[in-house]
Amino acid sequence: MCLLGGVELKTSSGSAVPIPRKKAQALLAYLACHPGQTQPREKLATLFWPEMEDQQARANLRKALFVLRAHLSAVRPGLRIDEEAVALEVTALDVDVLAFQRLARRADPDSLQQAADLYQGHLLEGLNVSEPPFEELRPRR
Repeated sequence: MCLLGGVELKTSSGSAVPIPRKKAQALLAYLACHPGQTQPREKLATLFWPEMEDQQARANLRKALFVLRAHLSAVRPGLRIDEEAVALEVTALDVDVLAFQRLARRADPDSLQQAADLYQGHLLEGLNVSEPPFEELRPRR
């Protein structure tokens, strides 16, 4: 999964898996950057729909999760959803930003070159989700 230079999800054979909604893409990116970590639904609803009433925000989260579940079936990363929380098991996914971080931490010349090769652009480039809590998580350019 590529998050550097935009959001792009591919199957193991290299076929693109389009995620049609921007908020669903942003939600997937957020979950992919926190692999295996359970995220409370309330937190996600507030993060992506801060101006809405709780009930409407949670309904929008359910819709985004429905979209993700349908499209993620092509790559099988394991979206765990329960009444209170959501998590993405990314063992089946290669997330470029996580690989970039691992390689950069090693700080040897080969690893740094590999990290540089992974860098295809800014994190989530082109993904415009103008909700203030989500935008605050993104690095400043």
